[in-house]
Amino acid sequence: MSWKDCAAAIRSAAGRDLTDDQVADVFEAVDRRKKALEAEGRIDGLDQRLREAVAEDAERVRIDAALAKKHAALSVLARDRATRHVEALVEAGVGPAFRWSPGNKYRNAVLAMFEGTTRGVEGGRHSIAATKQAYFGRYVGTMQANLIREVPHVEGMLRDRAFLDDVVREMMELRENGAPGRTGNTDAQKVAKVLADAAEMSRTDLNRLGANIGRLDGWAGSQIHDADRIGTVTKDAWIDAILPKLDLDRTFEGVTDPAEVRRILGNVWENIVFQPDRGAPSPGDGFVGPRNVARALERHRVLHFKSADDWLSYSQQFGHGHIFDGMVGHLSKAALNASQMEMLGPNPGATLDAVLDGLRRRVDRDDTIPPAEKAKVKASLRADAGLGIGAAFRIASGASLIPTSRTIADVAGSIRAVQSLGKLGGATVSSITDLPTAVLNLRFNGLSFGEAIAQQIGGILAGRGKGEARELAYLIGEGFEGLLGHIVSPHVANDSTPGAMQSAMSHFFRWTGLTWWTDANRASVARILSANLGGSAHLPFGELNPRLQHVLSQHAITPDLWDAIRTHGATQIEGRTYLSPEGIAAMPDDAARAFGRSAADGRRTVELALRRYFADEARSSVLEADAATQRFTTAGLSRGTVPGEAIRFIMQFKGYPIAFTQRVLGRAWQGGAGGASAGGAHIGALIAGTLVMGYAAMTAKDALRGYTPREVVDEDGVPRLKTILAALTQGGGLGIAGDFLFGEVSRSGNTALETAAGPAAGEIAGWLNLYGKARSGEASAGEVLSRALASTPFINIWYLRPALNYLVLNELREALSPGYLTRQDQRRRQDYGQEPFQQPYDRIGLDLF
Repeated sequence: MSWKDCAAAIRSAAGRDLTDDQVADVFEAVDRRKKALEAEGRIDGLDQRLREAVAEDAERVRIDAALAKKHAALSVLARDRATRHVEALVEAGVGPAFRWSPGNKYRNAVLAMFEGTTRGVEGGRHSIAATKQAYFGRYVGTMQANLIREVPHVEGMLRDRAFLDDVVREMMELRENGAPGRTGNTDAQKVAKVLADAAEMSRTDLNRLGANIGRLDGWAGSQIHDADRIGTVTKDAWIDAILPKLDLDRTFEGVTDPAEVRRILGNVWENIVFQPDRGAPSPGDGFVGPRNVARALERHRVLHFKSADDWLSYSQQFGHGHIFDGMVGHLSKAALNASQMEMLGPNPGATLDAVLDGLRRRVDRDDTIPPAEKAKVKASLRADAGLGIGAAFRIASGASLIPTSRTIADVAGSIRAVQSLGKLGGATVSSITDLPTAVLNLRFNGLSFGEAIAQQIGGILAGRGKGEARELAYLIGEGFEGLLGHIVSPHVANDSTPGAMQSAMSHFFRWTGLTWWTDANRASVARILSANLGGSAHLPFGELNPRLQHVLSQHAITPDLWDAIRTHGATQIEGRTYLSPEGIAAMPDDAARAFGRSAADGRRTVELALRRYFADEARSSVLEADAATQRFTTAGLSRGTVPGEAIRFIMQFKGYPIAFTQRVLGRAWQGGAGGASAGGAHIGALIAGTLVMGYAAMTAKDALRGYTPREVVDEDGVPRLKTILAALTQGGGLGIAGDFLFGEVSRSGNTALETAAGPAAGEIAGWLNLYGKARSGEASAGEVLSRALASTPFINIWYLRPALNYLVLNELREALSPGYLTRQDQRRRQDYGQEPFQQPYDRIGLDLF
């Protein structure tokens, strides 16, 4: 048969016209399949099989061509949307655009698209970071709410391995000709359906944004690969272990050559260990440039196992956690990818390059920028621009979390984890300063100070809530991080640690109460914000409280969007109106089409707008290391590199003061309408709140150490400036810097430079200083004990340490260094006018009788 005849046959099988290149691709694929079938001796009905193969391959070519057109169209829309968003921020004057550096507004506008800005301009909080949180709430929050709705007692079962094994077995039956209920465990059957629905929601969203992920019936959730475990064995060893457990027909549809199967699995191994799709280098590769996220999602091959027991066996050998952890991880990645594609289209890197190219041309035309400055401004408008846009892009894409050297990353992460376990035992006590932060942000949203204080305290006392109140918080996307095992402490660097250390930190923060405190605060803020919107649902946008109206505009909630939200998002709980995303799912098609290309698209647009508002405002109330903070603390550098790990060591424990400065102080300074100050009353309340709660936190810590409160004025009535500044520092979030300034860290013998270099460097320096003193005969056993206690994980938990001091450690210190407690009391008396609750001999002697 001639080439022309072959091409005609292929086009006939495809049912449509194909280009010559497409025909050639199909012909080559079919020829490879023919040779594989002949090699296997499967020649019966060969012609029919090849005709079917031609049709299948031609259909794939057709789909690829259609996807290429879809991606092109979505990319054009995304480029236009992102350009308009950034240019609107430039026109609004995102700061700081200092008079002597007017070109800063371009770079700041792009950073605001990634991270948001506290400057009070329209759309300033509408960002990729907020969109990621919105999608996370859509997927995981909805899943959590559905779980407690279907199985109210489920939360205590999500760490029960036997129960989760049954969930996996039930998920495997959610397919054509499956047998749901085969385990006889009704709860597991319900949970399996909820998890499968959450995965389907994320798949549908990603496909809408440009991916092409097939429906995954009978799929037991994301493979919970542990890259550390997999990386310890060779590629061939991993393939040999997993291959017998896989359903080859489903996993490698159309692939019959065993060598090709192993080659594909080899690519899967490399993708798990090195994750090149996110820009991480694999052996022999350099930097991978801007990627097409949609295409990357298509390339991720789903590994279908023969049975639930095969999945469970693989999980035990090469996984971490269980099906619930795997599903949360799967949905987290989906939220990250969806946020990029939502804002920048299926190829975020290419869209960003196009937007930056347009801004550089605009800089050339901008007469407000001195000619000598234009080159510098244009250099800052590049996707690889160091601490600026390049770092923001790597954080938004997740590339900064992917280790170049997993061994280096794991060792460094473990060291930082040990520092956290040894030094953050009292973080829960310090975190009472979250209260004024939350109250002031609620004030920004239109509540009075009295309402904000009363409702937030009441909400914290209610914890995560019960019944419908708890479900509401979950639907909004808040209050469940602790249940997921996520570390939400703002004091902890936002990077990964090996599985065992991650588990230890998760337990540690639960035992200290910080997990509960953070969840309770976030859940309370979410319910208050929802009720505040519900109480205003009868008002059109122009009649809202001016502060609430201003904040909604920062989140790009326009009058039309507000009308849709207030009309369709209302729900009643115990006679009170709340606004939540759930009701928007029932928004009529005609109303929804006004906000998207289709009714479903419009409903998602309205829902995401509300979710962005809730997620971002909750994180302005109860702080965490957000995207902007991560840029400062990691510079967007990859884990497992010398620069990346060095900056993570230096910036450990500094995330909270950075977040406080840029989110709380930044909003107070420039968060008013048009970028103005929030006003003297707000700033005054901020100072008063941080002073009072900072003093309360210090008093609580001192009481646990056995001391009376610090004197605010001395015996002559003169204010003790050191106490006042220490309270402001504690309440204002300066963290370890404040500890050094006011004597808590410097007493360990470290210099300011050693402290600034980070806790790990300070720890090493402290031991080296002690070693030097020991060689000269100046070190004491008491100093060695103090240094060891400061470095030991878990024993510094705020309620455990006082008991250990009282029962054991004070007596041991006094034995090793006579007069230790007396000298400590004298320092406290001199610096702060404090007295111990008990005299040293009482504190030593009481446990002896």
